[in-house]
Amino acid sequence: MFIHTVDRVLNLLTDNTDLEPCGTATTYLLNRVIVDLRSNTLDLTTTTTLSESLIDLANHQILVYPYKDVPACWRRLLTDASLGMACCLSMRLNNECGTTEVGWETEQRTWRKVIKVLDLAIVVAGAPGTNRREIIDEFIDRAQQRLTELRRASAYPLSTAHVTPSSLEPSSPRGQKRPRLEDINPSPSTISSSFPPLTLPENYPLVIHPIHRPTPIPSLLSFSSHINSPNPTPLIISEGAISHWPAFHPPRIWSDPSYLLSVAADRVVPVEIGSRYTDEAWTQRMMRFGDFVNKYVLEGAGYQKPNGADGSTITQDAPLKPCTSIRSTDPKLIAYLAQHDLLAQIPRLRRDIAVPDYCYLSPEPAPEYPTPPATSDAVITNAWFGPRGTVSPLHHDPYHNLLAQVVGRKFVRLYAPGEVKKLYPFEGMLENTSQVDVEKPDHAQFPAFADAKYVEGILSPGEMLYIPPKWWHYVRSLDVSFSVSFWF
Repeated sequence: MFIHTVDRVLNLLTDNTDLEPCGTATTYLLNRVIVDLRSNTLDLTTTTTLSESLIDLANHQILVYPYKDVPACWRRLLTDASLGMACCLSMRLNNECGTTEVGWETEQRTWRKVIKVLDLAIVVAGAPGTNRREIIDEFIDRAQQRLTELRRASAYPLSTAHVTPSSLEPSSPRGQKRPRLEDINPSPSTISSSFPPLTLPENYPLVIHPIHRPTPIPSLLSFSSHINSPNPTPLIISEGAISHWPAFHPPRIWSDPSYLLSVAADRVVPVEIGSRYTDEAWTQRMMRFGDFVNKYVLEGAGYQKPNGADGSTITQDAPLKPCTSIRSTDPKLIAYLAQHDLLAQIPRLRRDIAVPDYCYLSPEPAPEYPTPPATSDAVITNAWFGPRGTVSPLHHDPYHNLLAQVVGRKFVRLYAPGEVKKLYPFEGMLENTSQVDVEKPDHAQFPAFADAKYVEGILSPGEMLYIPPKWWHYVRSLDVSFSVSFWF
């Protein structure tokens, strides 16, 4: 299986014309990697080190420039060197399996490293080049499937604890079929089948000035008329517009953490650490999606792993149990997978949703909205996933926005662009963000804020919030929450 994928990768990498601006030495070294992989020697240690060096070189060059100015050749080098590295790792594992038994822990570490290397090529470089992204997605999907098999099989004492070449190829020399995912019984349920709602309805924030909820939901014509009016206002589209998404229905329902982990546990994603991006202690970190869910979402949502769990494994030996305290209230422990195009990174999740038809109405240019997003379909999609208590500070964005709520509930408050003088924006790079803590304002420091007019509401699963361009909005999750935003 993987060897066939490796052959396809090597055929792609032979076309390195786009790398010529990186220098003759660089293209020579990448060609060395390709030649070594084609020879398929038992020891690819030197080739692996060479691939790592090319990755380091590309990363160094990318950091020299503002991202929008990075020469295409260095992004391409990071992509091709990462593919070379993934091939080295998988072929070394295959060669080791041909000479000795390899423990499932070793195989797990290898496939996790393959996924990490390729995910960074997607997130950092964008995986440019003909067919590069398609082959990376295929490589990652196969590795993720194999890791899921290993986790499930390792839960049984009688399961095969070692891997052989038959694990990596379609069939063994004896004609035995490689175990398919559906052939392996799932391990005993150790993860809750749904994220727990922790904020009781009676404890929700009091809504004083509710956002308008049109009934029935707007037709395309009426929505187009609304967004193209001189001063469009926020709307909550309450029912029917997105309820058909597979993300709301088993077996692909996003409120089931075990489904999300089966699809994405070993993917590497950017996570914000800290209560909000305006705090000095706020930072970002790349981490496994499974570690993020275990450490920050399940634990932060009121669940803790059994004694002795280290936060690195998905399958546990005992069920998750309620915590005695809700740890997500500690800002040091809050983490948020925020404003990241997770669905482009993980196409299997992308297939669970659909861009709402409202996004294709081609809004007319306006002072607050000069041009649509510069993407192939004029839509920018981002995912927002985290525990209860995640906050997006009061800010505004340049586009029309539909925020679709898939899991949990969010409290939202919005202010019209005309209220800006009462909202005390930061100066400089954060000029689109208010200095005011909306729910705990310092009225002595920001006296005019109390007079700012607003609308607010609670967004529930299956609902969408329309936010006009330049409208200031504050968002706080009331439960474990998964949202998808569509800028158009």
